[in-house]
Amino acid sequence: MGAEWVQRMVHPGRLSDTDLINAILEMIARKTPDIFAAQIKALLERPDATALLPQIQFPTLVLCGREDAWSALAGHEKMASLIPNGRLVVIEHCGHMSTMERPMEVSAAMRDWLTSL
Repeated sequence: MGAEWVQRMVHPGRLSDTDLINAILEMIARKTPDIFAAQIKALLERPDATALLPQIQFPTLVLCGREDAWSALAGHEKMASLIPNGRLVVIEHCGHMSTMERPMEVSAAMRDWLTSL
C-alpha cells in the first residue's frame, strides 16, 4: 500500500530519491491498520470548517507544496484568503510531504513567518 500511496505524496522529481521514499515507507510501516482506518475515517467524516476561518483572530501560516496532489494549492489559497492575517507560503518542487521533501525550505519559511510577527 505504501509504495502505491507514496507515488502521489511526493513531487514527481523526488520519486527516485530512495532515501526520501524509504523514510516515508518506513514511517508508514510503523503504523497499524487500525491507525490507518482511524485516519481515513477522520478524513471522510471531517466537517467543513470553512465558515470558521474568518473567525481566526491570530496570525496564521498556511504552508503547502506546490505540487501537492493530495491537498491542492487552490485549497490552501482559499484557506489563507479567508483567514484574517493569514499568510500562504508555497514550497516549490514539493508535494504533500513538505517537511520530509524540503525540510530546509519549510524551516526557513516558518522561521521567516515567526520573526515577522
